[in-house]
Amino acid sequence: MGRVKRKAKGPVPDEQILDMFIQAYYDLGLMTYGFVKEILVGRGVPPRGLIDLLGITSSEVRQNIKQKLELMSNKKDQDPTELHELLKALRDSMEISSGNDDQ
Repeated sequence: MGRVKRKAKGPVPDEQILDMFIQAYYDLGLMTYGFVKEILVGRGVPPRGLIDLLGITSSEVRQNIKQKLELMSNKKDQDPTELHELLKALRDSMEISSGNDDQ
């Protein structure tokens, strides 16, 4: 009934798809980490599903970054600076979220 039709604007570049997956898994991983941390601070035991999800999100972020690096290295005209900036942003945001442990 309420189908949403989307106009095809052409193929989405592989780099853009990988960026979307990296960001989505990263965000989900941070959220999951937050839940696990709250449970542990309350001296509880996190559900096995949350622990598994945390491992999956971390693995997916690493895998997608690796795929993006491979894709970029296969493109002679692509500047790897973009990937290094992405990795730096991910590291910086992880340090910021880890720095909130004392609160």
